[in-house]
Order: sequence, then structure tokens, then C-alpha cells
Amino acid sequence: MNKYTACLDELTVISNSPAQDLTIDKSKVTIQEFAQTRDQVAYRAVVDVDYHFTTIKTQN
Repeated sequence: MNKYTACLDELTVISNSPAQDLTIDKSKVTIQEFAQTRDQVAYRAVVDVDYHFTTIKTQN
């Protein structure tokens, strides 16, 4: 399993019909530094992912 396959397992797809052919177009990871408590610095990763998918249109 590569990093893209792992990402595909976790992406949220909002659709009325099943998603197919999910493709990651680009991704970017940014590390942010923030103060967790006074005099204590922590880091978090912010992941920005652009993706697209197709669905089958239903006649409801």
C-alpha cells in the first residue's frame, strides 16, 4: 500500500450514489507550530488534498 492508496481509504466523499474512480490530484502537508500550554510548543500536520471522483447519476 502506497501513500496514495492509504489516503484514498480515509477521504470523505459526500454523494447520494457510490463514488468511483477516486483520484488524488495534488496534496500538500504543512507543519504548524502552536503553543499547547505556556512554555510548551507542539506541532501538528495540516494535510490539504485536492481530489475528484465520478458517480452514477440515479433517477430518484
